[in-house]
Amino acid sequence: IRDFVSDKVTIRNGTRVIADKAFSDCSEVTSVTIPSSVICIGDDAFLRCSGLRSVNIPNGVMIIGYQAFYGCKSLTSVTIPSSVKSLGGGGNFQECTALKSVQWNATTCTIDDSRDSYKPYYPPFQNLSSITKFTFGSNVQSIPEALCSGISGLTSITIPANVTSIGYKTFGSCSSLTSVSIPNSVTSIGEGAFGDCSSL
Repeated sequence: IRDFVSDKVTIRNGTRVIADKAFSDCSEVTSVTIPSSVICIGDDAFLRCSGLRSVNIPNGVMIIGYQAFYGCKSLTSVTIPSSVKSLGGGGNFQECTALKSVQWNATTCTIDDSRDSYKPYYPPFQNLSSITKFTFGSNVQSIPEALCSGISGLTSITIPANVTSIGYKTFGSCSSLTSVSIPNSVTSIGEGAFGDCSSL
């Protein structure tokens, strides 16, 4: 499924699945274009693509696998589209140390926390202090557990009016968080959702 042009990758239109480890350790790749036909990005698909600076995840992708973007140290921003229903619980964006901005549009999404002994569980953005902006789309209905856990660079969060539930430890240990806007639509806030937010 690879079409290389210098350091840019274009995945062919019609591709449905980006296989596990399809581009893992391709450190020379700086940008990836994913067609709207893709519904699944496999486990470790872009693992340690340390030169990757931009990736467009199109609306239509439903599954982002375990550690799919782990170690993409040059990635500065990412948008999770509304179609995403499942994230592999392996710290999908762990070690993305240049990541500054996240746009989260997934309306209802779960994070796999199966605690497999071969695939230990980590929240997707845990302890990424580089992130200073985490924005939720207006159609988001639920915010999954531990989504923003330990993002110490966040100072404020606005939760949109369609959200009804905030998961377990969703914003736990966001130590710089001073302001949160929670709308009347929210009927459920999970245990520890704002635990250890020492500046709140």
